[in-house]
Amino acid sequence: MSWKIVNVTLCSVPYKALSYIWGRERAPVPILCGEGILGITDHALRHLRLTSASRRLWVDALCIDQENVEERARQGSYIRLVYKHAELVIV
Repeated sequence: MSWKIVNVTLCSVPYKALSYIWGRERAPVPILCGEGILGITDHALRHLRLTSASRRLWVDALCIDQENVEERARQGSYIRLVYKHAELVIV
């Protein structure tokens, strides 16, 4: 199974937003991305995956560098808009 991470302007395409657990605990099967470990399991992505079509997801654990305090603060101010414009918010 392969996943593709792409950069898009959120207001230009329909998407669903996934808010996942933040914190120090690691997921049982974490996703490795480059040198880092992301705070979301492949289980969540597999559950949300469509079998016959692609699906655009905005995932906070993927889209915001959780280790970077400045980025978290900056991106935090946009979260309301991300969730407001999503077709569906999954928590």
